[in-house]
Amino acid sequence: MDACFLPKGKPSAKYPYFPAPAFAVIFRNWGLVAPSRIAKVLDTDEPSVRKAAEKMGLDPNPTISPLWKKRGFLTVIRNNWNLCDYDQIKILVDMTDEQLEFTLREDDFMWDKMGSLKPVVERPFLAASYPAEVETRLDEIAALVRKIGAPADNSFDFLAPYTAEPQSGEVHFPQQDDLRLIYSYFALYGDTLAGDAQDSYPETLLAQYAENGVNAIWFQALLRQLAPNPWDDHPEDAAARPGRLESLRRLVERAAKYGIGVYLYINEPRPEPDSFFEKFPHLKGAEYQVFRCLCTSLPEVQQYLENSMEYIFREVPGLAGYFDISYSENFTNCCARGPVPQSTCPRCKDVPPQDLVSTVNNCMARGAKRANPNVRAIAHSWAWDPAWDKEAIAKHTEGQYLLSVSEEHVPFNRGGVDGYVRDYSMSVPGPGEKATRRWNAALENNMRPVAKIQINGSWEMSAMPFVPIFGLIGEHLQGVKDAGVRDVMLTWTVGGSPSPITKFTCDFLNSKETLETALPAFLKAEYGAAADVVARADAQFCKAFREYPFDITVIYNGPHTFGPMAPFFEEPSGCASTMVGFPYDDLDGYRSQFPREVFESQFGKMTEGWKKGLDILDSYTDTSPAYVELCRMAKATYCHIASTYNHIRHVRHRDLGDTAGVKAAILDEQKVVEMLMPLRAEDSRIGFEASNQYYFSMQDLVEKQINLAYLADRIG
Repeated sequence: MDACFLPKGKPSAKYPYFPAPAFAVIFRNWGLVAPSRIAKVLDTDEPSVRKAAEKMGLDPNPTISPLWKKRGFLTVIRNNWNLCDYDQIKILVDMTDEQLEFTLREDDFMWDKMGSLKPVVERPFLAASYPAEVETRLDEIAALVRKIGAPADNSFDFLAPYTAEPQSGEVHFPQQDDLRLIYSYFALYGDTLAGDAQDSYPETLLAQYAENGVNAIWFQALLRQLAPNPWDDHPEDAAARPGRLESLRRLVERAAKYGIGVYLYINEPRPEPDSFFEKFPHLKGAEYQVFRCLCTSLPEVQQYLENSMEYIFREVPGLAGYFDISYSENFTNCCARGPVPQSTCPRCKDVPPQDLVSTVNNCMARGAKRANPNVRAIAHSWAWDPAWDKEAIAKHTEGQYLLSVSEEHVPFNRGGVDGYVRDYSMSVPGPGEKATRRWNAALENNMRPVAKIQINGSWEMSAMPFVPIFGLIGEHLQGVKDAGVRDVMLTWTVGGSPSPITKFTCDFLNSKETLETALPAFLKAEYGAAADVVARADAQFCKAFREYPFDITVIYNGPHTFGPMAPFFEEPSGCASTMVGFPYDDLDGYRSQFPREVFESQFGKMTEGWKKGLDILDSYTDTSPAYVELCRMAKATYCHIASTYNHIRHVRHRDLGDTAGVKAAILDEQKVVEMLMPLRAEDSRIGFEASNQYYFSMQDLVEKQINLAYLADRIG
């Protein structure tokens, strides 16, 4: 019986290339989860599970990295979402009811990424014996697995250099006051301070950031975990609070050695369950889906925000600052999800949103600055309505900075289709009119403007440590400099890798040069004699990336994120794509305003154009680590672009009944997966993103080959 409170209801996806769901469970978790746990999930014994794995060509004695439990649990949840029920998933990730609920609710919108509804599954189990047709299919899978001969999975190998002691010697770090704020490439998002933040921000990472020019880091923090709750201070929060605060103090001290300030991301007050409001009904504000918010029009809730921030910044006096999101994201106040939820609160239903968001921001800033007047309190204007954003800015009274997404609302045309950017764009550089208007309003209100941009990667392409498009990033940086904005938030959770892009970004922002002179000089310093080749390839990559059929639905729900791992479905799955979770075969769900044939054409143009850039790189021989890394990132990016093209082709031609078109997409996709596997074997960063952990392991890429071979055989 599932104990998790989160609802179930939608149909699950099916994976018929395995003879039964139990074999899919074994295959997907092999090497990630201990066989004993898999056996418990499948209501059998461990020897039977090992035997079944061996029948599929897998090593019956896999080596299990403990990092999968610590740093890969989101991957395990996602891989089993359509196969197992809640109780089975809890066993696989070794979580209690409360821990699984916390992960789904608080780990960067994991619940939304899973589709906000648990698929109903028939609980899989491993039978004591198999029918002849099952044995035959297992033999076929085993033969293919042996033929593929996949390299050993190297997940998390990239962490090893960061766990080593940093090299001794003089520490070089940026001296400028201007903000260069980034998120750790591999921080644990849900609870960064549990245990020791050393795991998320080790010394070597801080040293690399300093060398790249970064001077500030950020991560999510929950008030109830760092400050007492006056109404319901949960025992587990109270007990763990001293340890979390001490972990934060140590991180602040370590980061300071490299000239790096620590910033918290605050999105408060968080909604509470019905059980909370049964005890404190007078605090209840608006209602949204299964959530109820604390009403921030109440003086005692305002005092809670103020006192909590003061408490944290007194307990950790070296803490540099914070930024908060007061509209959209979590349901943190009665207007945070718009006017309809707001109308369900009798106190807030007629209060202007600009008053509600500024009240929340002012309360937090007052508390933090009461503890430390030098705290940088940054108000993020994300999702503020242009109808009232200038009024909201004018109501900020505590000397805050104003953060605005630089590329928001920049218009574009792709394939004859007009659109505009909402967020997370590298293919459409900013800044846009909305950001510049807000920055000017901030200056008029004595607030310092901050540009939120996206370097290295975005949800357009998040599975790489960096996407080699120096020119597009530089164009955006030039626009920010021309707007007179000095402070920059470099990334959200995606894009935080130390990289040539990171270094170029900080160098260029700190210089008085223009892009025309700065980029050639940087490429010469980074790639030496290969600089001209890199420049020509980069120009081609940028040209190809400008064809991206951008839309927030596309970049969140499309197959590009999982790329060569995303399964092909022989028949329509009936499943709706989810935000950075599952594309399924929901072409009409993720193509947004782009007609099917235009959507396919745009990714075809990207694939062809990017390949031209690869040809330029391949025409030059250079074994230097920097050049080899650049080529690897370019090829892995190509695999994701080409795979997206194949995914779209497969669905579109399947739905048209075009067998030849389907077969062509499958054959091309087989080549793409084969191309990606050795790249992933060379660099375990490929396929990883901090807030989603691994999109795929080597085992998942082998499964995709099984999927494709099954479909190819069915077509004949």
